[in-house]
Amino acid sequence: MPLEVDIGIGWDWEYDRNFISILDLECNRRGLQSYLVYPHNLDETIGKLSSGELIFKMFLDRASESDSRFIPLIKLLKKKEVIFVNDHALSAIANDKSIMHLEFLTNGLYVPYTIILSSYEEDPQFDESDIHSIGTPFIVKPADGGGGRGVVLGVKTPYE
Repeated sequence: MPLEVDIGIGWDWEYDRNFISILDLECNRRGLQSYLVYPHNLDETIGKLSSGELIFKMFLDRASESDSRFIPLIKLLKKKEVIFVNDHALSAIANDKSIMHLEFLTNGLYVPYTIILSSYEEDPQFDESDIHSIGTPFIVKPADGGGGRGVVLGVKTPYE
């Protein structure tokens, strides 16, 4: 008899620990069975899902964006037509700050004055007058990712 779980939760980021713990507790409190997928039980989980020993009704993906080892799990769950709380392809778009900034503007939402630049590796030359128009200090954020990774606060020159 397979173990049928209401929601599988894949995660790999240490800063998610509290969020995942609260989510797991709330699921259990509400009578929902959750199954946590970490990097250390990923292969075992894929094996159980492949053999039919384990079934997820839904899946919350908090890992595949940052850890490609989770991609086979995502592909398997899509093949099995599991409902995704956050579809991987849509999450990738939503995590791109430059795309979302433009989407917000297009749809009439207020966003702070922003200058979107190519990465330094792609284009080390830029028009410094753009930077000066926002004033100082300013914040530099990478176009993708989250959780504060890569954010630099209090920047006063383009070369910091």
